[in-house]
Amino acid sequence: MSEKDFDLICIGRSCVDLYSGEFGVPLERALASIGAIFEGEMAHRFQHLVQQMEIGVSFKEALDAFAAGLDLPDVDYFCAVLVLHRETGSQITPMLLSLSRTLSERRVVARKLKALTAESRAAARVLSFLPLFIIGLQALLNPQQLQFLINDPLGRIVIGYCTLSMAAGILIIRRMSRLSD
Repeated sequence: MSEKDFDLICIGRSCVDLYSGEFGVPLERALASIGAIFEGEMAHRFQHLVQQMEIGVSFKEALDAFAAGLDLPDVDYFCAVLVLHRETGSQITPMLLSLSRTLSERRVVARKLKALTAESRAAARVLSFLPLFIIGLQALLNPQQLQFLINDPLGRIVIGYCTLSMAAGILIIRRMSRLSD
C-alpha cells in the first residue's frame, strides 16, 4: 500500500468529525466508522484494528500492529497521536488538525524538493550516459581507433576497468540524487 492510497489527512479529518465533542462518539467507534467509510485495503486494515481491540488486544498494541503492517511514517504519526490522546486524555481534535496540517506541509515540501532537484537529477543522467554516447560516436566516425580495445588483451582490461568505473559512478550518482521520503 502506498502513501497515496493511505491519505491520513482525510482519515484524520474524518476522525475529528466523528470523534469531536460535538458528536461524542468514542474513539473505537470512530475508527470502526472510518473502516466502514473507506473501501479496499484501507477499510480492511481499520476493520482489523477494531477487531483486535474488540478481542482484548490493548489499544497501544493494536495500533502498533496497525502501523507496523503499513510501514509508513504518516501512519506512525497518526497512531502516536491516538496513543498520546489515550494516555493523556488531551483534546484529540487540535492534535489531529495539527497532524493534518503537518502532513500537508510535509508533502508540499517534498514536492518542492523534488522540483528543485529535478535539474540536477537530469544532469546526472546526462553525465552518466555521455561516455557511452562518445564511444558510440567514435565507433561510427573512426572505428580503427577502437580496434585496440577489442583486439588487444590489455585493451579488454581497459574496457573492463572503464565499465566497472562507469557502473560505480552511475550507482553513486543515483544514490546521491535519490530523494528519500
